[in-house]
Amino acid sequence: MEQTFENKIKNDENTLLPHDFYSLHQLILDRKISFSKRLVQIADFLLATPSYTIAFGKITEIAQAAEVQPSALVRFAKSLGYSGFSELQSIFRDHASRFWPDYSERIENINHQDLSNEVTTQKKLLSSFIESSHQSLNILEHNINYKHLDKMIDMLANAETICFIGTERVYSIVMYMTYIFRRAGIKCEYADDAGGLARNQIELLSKKDAILTISYTPYASKTLDLVFFAKDLGIPIAAITDSSFSPLVHKANTWLEITESNYSGFRSLTATFAIVSMLAIAINTKRKK
Repeated sequence: MEQTFENKIKNDENTLLPHDFYSLHQLILDRKISFSKRLVQIADFLLATPSYTIAFGKITEIAQAAEVQPSALVRFAKSLGYSGFSELQSIFRDHASRFWPDYSERIENINHQDLSNEVTTQKKLLSSFIESSHQSLNILEHNINYKHLDKMIDMLANAETICFIGTERVYSIVMYMTYIFRRAGIKCEYADDAGGLARNQIELLSKKDAILTISYTPYASKTLDLVFFAKDLGIPIAAITDSSFSPLVHKANTWLEITESNYSGFRSLTATFAIVSMLAIAINTKRKK
């Protein structure tokens, strides 16, 4: 059947609609300036919320978290050109499903084991944490963006000094980075805010230096504050975070998305340790060349 002119336009628009996660991210950023106040609120929520939260949540739950009515989410999706929120959510779901292999089921099976004695309990706990670490490493192995990784290595290898920014749950990672980067002969420092001097440390950096920051949801306010401050000074920023919608992404010159699994609220940092270890050696090798 011959298409009408109106249907052809509609079909052409549909072919241009993003159906992958990263293109959707860019579309929301591009359209945000034209949104109403309520739609901007939804856009900000989507840009700051991990993809798996939106991917597997009910529309009523997502609306409540975004402090809007479910109908507003539908209106937001339609403003982008989608048929409704379900179509928009399917993009989040497709993306998030790549990050959650069958390790989740294994952990769930461990949770239902008989806990009749202390030894069984200890084995269950250890097995659960091991499976959580396995899951993090599996996600890293199959989903790392090597283009982004190469860009990060190039930028940090060209920096005179690398300043680390990371607080709260990633504090141990930042301390390890300081150790391993120095062992690799890379000039670096940690903006530790001792005496409230982190901003002063950053002010001493130049555009020939670089920031390497890490933060996972819920994003530490102190980390965001220091990164935004560094961005205003024009210092190059490399970020490791858990979502392309992370507020760090909008400030970073280059970034990596790392998804860490968790067990009973305790998030594995196994994948992050692997990445920062690799970065230290790769940067050292790049500089020697």
